[in-house]
Amino acid sequence: MKKNLDTHIDFLILGALGQMGKVAQDSLPQTIKELKNHDLYVRSVNLVDPGYRDIERQTDTCLQSDAIQVRKFSALSDALHFLLARTTASQARTFMYDASPTPYHFGHLALLTQFYPENTCYVGEKPIVIMQDQLAMLQHTTRPYIYCNFSETMSDVSRRLIEELAGKHILSTHIARISSVAKKKAHGLDRNGVTGGALFDKGVHALAFTIHMLGVEKIANYEITQSQVESLCPDVKIHPTAYLDGMNTWDKKKISCELNPFDWSVDGAINAMIKWRVLDGKSNARQVQSRYYFSWLGTERLNGFADFQKHMTDLGFEDREWRLDVDLSKKAGVNLVDEHVRCSIIETEKNFYVCNFLSSANPENDAALWKIEKGSSNRRRIFPVNSGNGSIFNKVREGKTNRVFVKSILDWYGVRRAPNLDRSITILAHDVLVKLRDIAYRDQVA
Repeated sequence: MKKNLDTHIDFLILGALGQMGKVAQDSLPQTIKELKNHDLYVRSVNLVDPGYRDIERQTDTCLQSDAIQVRKFSALSDALHFLLARTTASQARTFMYDASPTPYHFGHLALLTQFYPENTCYVGEKPIVIMQDQLAMLQHTTRPYIYCNFSETMSDVSRRLIEELAGKHILSTHIARISSVAKKKAHGLDRNGVTGGALFDKGVHALAFTIHMLGVEKIANYEITQSQVESLCPDVKIHPTAYLDGMNTWDKKKISCELNPFDWSVDGAINAMIKWRVLDGKSNARQVQSRYYFSWLGTERLNGFADFQKHMTDLGFEDREWRLDVDLSKKAGVNLVDEHVRCSIIETEKNFYVCNFLSSANPENDAALWKIEKGSSNRRRIFPVNSGNGSIFNKVREGKTNRVFVKSILDWYGVRRAPNLDRSITILAHDVLVKLRDIAYRDQVA
């Protein structure tokens, strides 16, 4: 690729002082290095966060490079105004990574589109849209280039699974993504950036993972056969009737149906079933049944989870191999266990595949992929594998943020496709997500 001004990129990182924003900053040196291999060059890094109103934070630096300018802004509009004249004059491209709170994402995307209709790439943390009208606007535009950080599709476990599934037909999937975010928030123990309830926080990853396995281009349509809220988020007294408001604070005045649930999803536990109609190579359609279990409240208020647990037991797994429980009683001052489940069961014609996406210091329940032959009690771990000296490659971690950056940018420049992050999978995953929420809350307020 010829080195010219079009190969220069101005980076914008929104929510730069939040957890994901800091991860993004840490990933920049590797991202810059990998992009240079494709003759692409980061010209400037522009960090945006309200926290930069604090002059002490202005002195922090995220990058040691005389060749790359680092600027800090407390408002996105200021950053865009600054870059607009420079980008117009030089034809450099603009890349925005949005790690701000979810309620701001669509507004940021709209602002970016207004300022930069061309030569622009937007990568957002999930979810990007939370309303049907926002989704409709996304569906009817072709610019800017849009990607979503579906991190589960970037993990080493996921990539190994996709290799295994090549040429095979998926019959069914069972996916559980469970944490104790709501219980920890009730005691002031979780980070502020986690918003939206179990469906929006957990569900969007599971949907993207499913779509990626089936192939977005092969999905003809889908039918939601069930979407049910089993429990609402609790308040500080653990009453299961209080809602989180849209900006992630406990609002005790908005209880039960007094809050319009279509403004912001705050489910504590939800289960769903979807029938996907998938085209095979001969243009024939087959049906894939998917069942989902999402929770911010651990496993105790998710009734359908017992079915998932039994399925894992029948496949020969003990709970300690795919669940992670952390005792937070001392921190909380009450009896509190932080439960984590990030596990999927994929059924094909001859085998079951079990994916554990946990990142655990304990090799016994760290991320892994197993293959179980139908009709057999034998199971084989196919990732990670034993090394030559018999030890295990422990601590398999999700793909780093720089993988998302590099993959999105190479797709944006037409070098290499990113089907697990691009506009097609982003729109379909959000379409299913918003419909699941609307159906669940329609039944809730009926």
